[in-house]
Amino acid sequence: LINGGVLGFIFALAWIPLGLYLTEATVRTSVTWRLFISLSLLWFGLALIHLPSLLVYATAWSVYVLCSVRPWKRILKVLLSAPIGWALASFYIVPNLLEQKHVSIDYMLASQGGFKDEMLSIIGELSGGISNVYVQQFLTILALGALAYILSIKQAGTSSSISKSTIYRWLGAWLVIIFLMSEWAWPLWRLSPTLQKIETTFRLAGLLFFIEAVFFSLAACQLLSVLSLVSRRSPKILKVIPCILIVSIGLFLAHDFLQGYRFLQAYPTLQSPGNGVVPNEIWVRNIVENPYVENLVDVPEYRPFKSVYENSIPEKETYSDSGIPETGAVNQQTFLPTPMPGTPRISIRAGESRVSDVNWKSYKRSFKIEAETDSVIGIRTYYYPAWHLTVDGASQELVQAEDGTLEFSAEAGVHQVELSYRKTTPYKLGIFISVVTLGTLVLTRLILTRLKHQARKRLRVGN
Repeated sequence: LINGGVLGFIFALAWIPLGLYLTEATVRTSVTWRLFISLSLLWFGLALIHLPSLLVYATAWSVYVLCSVRPWKRILKVLLSAPIGWALASFYIVPNLLEQKHVSIDYMLASQGGFKDEMLSIIGELSGGISNVYVQQFLTILALGALAYILSIKQAGTSSSISKSTIYRWLGAWLVIIFLMSEWAWPLWRLSPTLQKIETTFRLAGLLFFIEAVFFSLAACQLLSVLSLVSRRSPKILKVIPCILIVSIGLFLAHDFLQGYRFLQAYPTLQSPGNGVVPNEIWVRNIVENPYVENLVDVPEYRPFKSVYENSIPEKETYSDSGIPETGAVNQQTFLPTPMPGTPRISIRAGESRVSDVNWKSYKRSFKIEAETDSVIGIRTYYYPAWHLTVDGASQELVQAEDGTLEFSAEAGVHQVELSYRKTTPYKLGIFISVVTLGTLVLTRLILTRLKHQARKRLRVGN
């Protein structure tokens, strides 16, 4: 929560090995139905976990498949698994894509000072010396790659040897990702505002972590092959081989674990801040200890869109120590819709009225208005087309207030007001696509099973 709170990124990262395993299994064999569906379901799950990671990993995976799979017919079959998975997740993806215009999603392009400002400075990182985590990772991958390369030379011509081209390919992939994360790649990123919506190139770090694991695997496999070869030639040390391997790998992992443990211990937390400073501590404590309190403010990109920013991106939002946007202070005009914390659920913004019988649920909200004069009523709910308002059973127009919440006008008198959240057209379209895709897959499976059964029957009759 303190350092970004991107749990979706962490959960998405764990799917990379499974995705590559299923891809390799599909490539090595004729594309079976079970493998194809498994790969499709992986893309379905990843779409529901973290869309920025989905965008990054889908791009990297497509390049990987195009560069490593042959023949072309099999490439098309493997690649088809991704859109099938996304189609299954359309009930989530389609509204996300088509309804972005209703929220300030483009603020992410200005987040943290701007996409370009957050790109990796290779020269700056190298100047940090051996204590810099990127330099440590750089040296680790070089050491593991060199070990795998040397051992592959020693085993050249054997069936267990990993080809040098494999090492070269992974080394090339690693360098490409480092380049794409660096500020040198800005001319490429600036061509696509859509890609910039991943917010920062550090989203690519998941691929770096995986490639480091790949080099560890390559080196460990080569080491195991060499030790196995030695053990066959020298039976006396047969019992020592597993010990050497376990100790070598164990020391490597233990060092990595201890480094991470020391880092976490030194990092300030809410329970043990040490000498560190926790940014927005009051705000973060509210999120952790009382997430349903009424004095929180959503991040800018989730707030309603204001047409005044249609052709420009607002500057980076700043916050007080308590987590309140400084531009949202009293008597100060906000540059993004910013409801003030502590605002009542129902407020009288103009006129004289009383509110009673408030029933506040997630998708349906109702209350009674006794208006002595014509009034403007505010509802502490973000403006969104899915909300539908009825006053005394008749539909009434909702407008977006200056702070991004809902407003409507009420004539003098007693009124029963109901606010309900309904399915939008993009959401209905997404559900339709998901249902049709699922039905098509089930029907295809039944047809294939029937054809296979008929083929077996004809074979038995022929015999």
